Amino acid sequence: MPKEPVAIIGIAAEIPSGKHSSTNLDHDNFYDFLKSKKQSYEDIPLERLNIKEWHGKGLGKIIASQGSFLKDIGLFDPAEFGIGSKDARAMSNVGCYASGTAFDLQSVAEPDEFEPKGSVAGLPCMIANKISYHLDLRGPSIPVDTACSSTAVATHLAVQAIRNGECKVALVAGCQLNLRASDFALYTQASILSPDGTCKPFDADGNGFARAEGAAAIVLKPLQQAIDDRDYIYGTILGTGVSACGSLAPVNAPVAESQADAMEWAYDGIDRSPVDVDYVEVHGTGTAVGDPVEANWVGEKFSRNGSLLIGSVKGNIGHMEIASFLASLSKVSILETKQVPPQVNLKTRNNAIHWDHWRLAGIGGVNAHAVLESPPLQNLSSENEFQGPFLLLAGGLSPRSCAAVAEDIKATLTLNPNLAIDYSLVYGRRVRQMTWRSFMIGKPGSGNFIFSQPLLTSRTKPPLAFLFSGQGPQHLNMGRQLFQRYAIFRQSILDLDVIYQAHTGKSMIHQYGLFGESLDAEILPPIWPISIVIPSLTMLHIALFDLMVSFGVDPDIFIGHSAGEVALIYASGAGTKEMAFEIAIARGQAMKIVEDNVDGTMAAISCSREDAHRIVRSITARSQPQFVLEVACYNSLNAVAISGHSKLIDEAILLAQQGGFLAKKITTKVPVHSRAMELCEAQYRSAIQEVFSRYRGSHKPRKKTYSTCTGRIIEDFDANYFWTNTRNPVLFTQTMDALIASNPGVYVVEMGPHPVLAAYVQEAGVLASSYVCPMRRSKNIIADMEEYAVLTALGSIIVAGYNFVNFSAIYPCSDRVARVKTPAYPFVKKHIEYWPEVSRIMSRQISPRNGPLNYPDLRINVHTHPELAGHIINSQPIMPAAGFIEMGFELGVRTLWKIKFHSILPLTSLTPPLVAIEVEGSRYEVRSCMAPSSPLFFHHNVNEWKIHAEGYFSNNPVDCSSPTTVQLSELMEYFTAYNKNDFYQHLSSFAQYGNSFKRIDQIFIYGREALVRVKSLDESLSGDGKYILHPAILDSCFHACVHPLLTKATDPNIYYLPSVVNCISLSDKFNHSVLFAEHFFAHIKLKQWNPDNLVYDIELIAPDGLLFCTIQGFIVQQYFHIPPEAVHMRFELQYQTYGISRDPDLDLDQGELQNANFSSIPVLEYCKKLFNYTINKCDRKCLHIVEIHHLAFKPFGETLTNMVLKAGGLQPLYTLATSVTSGAHFADSSDILPTLSNATLLC
Repeated sequence: MPKEPVAIIGIAAEIPSGKHSSTNLDHDNFYDFLKSKKQSYEDIPLERLNIKEWHGKGLGKIIASQGSFLKDIGLFDPAEFGIGSKDARAMSNVGCYASGTAFDLQSVAEPDEFEPKGSVAGLPCMIANKISYHLDLRGPSIPVDTACSSTAVATHLAVQAIRNGECKVALVAGCQLNLRASDFALYTQASILSPDGTCKPFDADGNGFARAEGAAAIVLKPLQQAIDDRDYIYGTILGTGVSACGSLAPVNAPVAESQADAMEWAYDGIDRSPVDVDYVEVHGTGTAVGDPVEANWVGEKFSRNGSLLIGSVKGNIGHMEIASFLASLSKVSILETKQVPPQVNLKTRNNAIHWDHWRLAGIGGVNAHAVLESPPLQNLSSENEFQGPFLLLAGGLSPRSCAAVAEDIKATLTLNPNLAIDYSLVYGRRVRQMTWRSFMIGKPGSGNFIFSQPLLTSRTKPPLAFLFSGQGPQHLNMGRQLFQRYAIFRQSILDLDVIYQAHTGKSMIHQYGLFGESLDAEILPPIWPISIVIPSLTMLHIALFDLMVSFGVDPDIFIGHSAGEVALIYASGAGTKEMAFEIAIARGQAMKIVEDNVDGTMAAISCSREDAHRIVRSITARSQPQFVLEVACYNSLNAVAISGHSKLIDEAILLAQQGGFLAKKITTKVPVHSRAMELCEAQYRSAIQEVFSRYRGSHKPRKKTYSTCTGRIIEDFDANYFWTNTRNPVLFTQTMDALIASNPGVYVVEMGPHPVLAAYVQEAGVLASSYVCPMRRSKNIIADMEEYAVLTALGSIIVAGYNFVNFSAIYPCSDRVARVKTPAYPFVKKHIEYWPEVSRIMSRQISPRNGPLNYPDLRINVHTHPELAGHIINSQPIMPAAGFIEMGFELGVRTLWKIKFHSILPLTSLTPPLVAIEVEGSRYEVRSCMAPSSPLFFHHNVNEWKIHAEGYFSNNPVDCSSPTTVQLSELMEYFTAYNKNDFYQHLSSFAQYGNSFKRIDQIFIYGREALVRVKSLDESLSGDGKYILHPAILDSCFHACVHPLLTKATDPNIYYLPSVVNCISLSDKFNHSVLFAEHFFAHIKLKQWNPDNLVYDIELIAPDGLLFCTIQGFIVQQYFHIPPEAVHMRFELQYQTYGISRDPDLDLDQGELQNANFSSIPVLEYCKKLFNYTINKCDRKCLHIVEIHHLAFKPFGETLTNMVLKAGGLQPLYTLATSVTSGAHFADSSDILPTLSNATLLC
């Protein structure tokens, strides 16, 4: 039975465009790109990799600097696919990018309604499952990774799944993003990466492939089903096949036999033969081995009478690796054009391909046209008779996308206003996944759609607090529209009104005209009786609470201000609504005693606590004791309420106004929260206690409830608490402080007829965007005003991040589910850090390096830094001392000092050790440890680290009090040329330098000084990175310091190596141009001899005389090939000072002595006499070594040497304690006074 053909009904792609476009290529314009013979190769972008720092041939280097790269790969819509930002960062970048491509494709090929489903974790195995979850795909969901054949194998599995009935439609997606430098480096070492960064399929110059990025996805469906569904068909897959090479060859080598096996499987049972094929798109990566193998078996198996066209898209875009099959599929899916674009990068045909034998033509490609077709328009909405206000939400991943969604909604509803409620229901659910939200309140037919500014929504739901306000904002029309519109609100009012009638014999609705309409209602006075104020406010609080809860707004925290605390007992779950309302009735009736017998009131003053107390003290100090004036409410740091007798309240208001404070009366006749309330204490306590007696049991709040009596959380309600609530002041400021401290980001909803506490709440620290009141008082009655206010509160709450609002409860059509097609979501991408490891890797890849020897995760061996491999000591390549110095200079400084070399750093390790340059203050330390293969492992045991060098650094050049230039011609007058031919031969006993380190080509000697000419940067070193002072060059300057010419170490068992550098400084005029001259000079001066080390000063001098580097205190340490035998007993050395009588003939005027000039003959003659006199006075047998501490003048040194020899001393050893030039003067006469011992004569 023939295999069922499978249709390709959707293709989406993101393919690099190179320099030809600022955007990536999609499937539609990819063919035009190929037809125009364009190529997408470009320099590796800096955001992927700082190729300037990585380019090279060594281990860990990258040979190619070009490839094909997608643009803006860091921009994704994670929330669009139900992925939180945290999950997106944890996901593979391939997963994120493939998700976007797959969704775009699915929206065209299989028109399902988009609905965010949440997020999934970011494990690599979840890439396919995440897409399935988002698109609600129920069939097999399989991630595939078979390297370059991944999407080919995935397509094979998809076709098989369709034919086996495992799914009706299949989605295949693949993505290749080249973010890891390690992959480039591995391909470089494997010699499969093209050095020039281009693919040249079938060409004789093919030398590897270029890496390419890309993403593509296809939708597959049985052909007949696609025809029946009138899907646009891009192409048909007749058969697929998969095979493996087994052990026939390494995994990276092509095997023609296995490739042919896969082909035969694909043709099995499809009623087609290979000879029927007109064109073959081959893998064709441009490698010297792979192309001939593949092309030749294709020619053999597909042989025919006419020419067979072959081609490879990799010539245009490079190798997309995982997604390469889908890239080729996108190319050949344009079958109806019958056009073949040319094969690029084919100049000279590869002779290893049998072109003429198989009649192959090395060109290829077909043309395609992709049409993204939406499903037929369907009106899934029903007519809606509801004409009240509606709430619309818009959400997006950014302010722009949120605004774009809002614009799409407005445009749609302008044309079809009957969809308003449906859109409210749909977007009310959909916006829950969005990070930016906006809302609007509209009315059908108004055409006035104005969304709020998009706000960033918290990913975590902030705590929600209901704040019940006290007396003051009550008014006649409060709740009237809500009573008419919402059944929940109306029923709560009716139930409570029944209770009120039972206790008072009157109805709030019928007698007082509150909430509902009544023709017989009494006309209430401007200041309502307290017996009406307290119950009516509590009725509103309870009904409004029931309404908000019916919408799904269930708070976490409760607070009440003054009379607002009565409703808390119900809202917090501590008691029933009946109990709460009976307490309100009892409270109002008890307070009526004070209202009838005390001429009292309250006032609000905008002042501090201290100012309020000062005003109260000022008034009460001159009033009669029976009059009361107290601070009743501490509302904020700059707002209080006072309570007391009206006369004193008026005086306090006047005094406050005179002090520049805003003050006004509160509409009440009851001085609550003052001692005036004690008049009703007995009746109040009795009435409240009676209510508690009827409702026995625990009255502990079920949710966190704050008390404004104490500023703390309420543990339990009792009768005494409500008296305290009436008598004591309201500690609102302290309560808000406690609330905010324990609940950061709390969102406050003020439950009352008007937002009277808004200013106090925001002054306490709650953001304006985190506060709302679902009711608002107006002087004029406006239609639907209260509905607008409630919907505005709901919209604000949702925008703040609350996802629990039940939109079905808002409208009377709650039993109907809207099924409407909404406008396509405007994709707006944002940057996502995919996973923490990648963040660290990317930082390592793109960050500029300090230099070749100073950057994070530095690895060093002869393969990573072949330019250092020539530094061979005792037959082992090791890091030169100059390398450790270079590490310091690469910190960007000019001066290093106190550098100590502790241990060698071998360069022979097969796995390069991890080398760290640790900086603390002005100190740096170089240490290493054997690192694992992964650079992500950076937590090493401290004991595993080995210290190699340490030192200090500064950006200020050392002031050596020496000239910045040197007259080389004058300096060389004193030196004698040395035969350089055997210079390095004398070092070979311990130093077997490679050619790159043998840079001294001229040597001049004068005493214990040397002047050497050093070869500067040449072709062998100029490409070795951005060294400050190339180690091979600087190290060559040290070679004379360890040469027997200066060390006088003729014993082959002895050699010297650098140990310490006291100071090395680059001059301000130093730059790399100095090192590009053909030569420079190093002036080396032996400053001190010690039994086990030598101390030098070195100056590096450019050919023009510029002194560009000064080294002071360069110490070389003595070493032995074979350690000498230990000395168990030594002679004891005794020093004895001899006094010498003065010779009057040798007296010299002190002034003449201080101004002595060593170039003058008299001073020289005087020194001769002084020396002879001293020698004759001492025992010559004791004279062994003469140290001349001041060698100022060459004739003087030679004369003194001859005198020592004639006196019977040994060959003198000069220790140059001070460098004095000709014409210098002694600072003190004592410098030339003779001091004689049995071992040393100091002059």
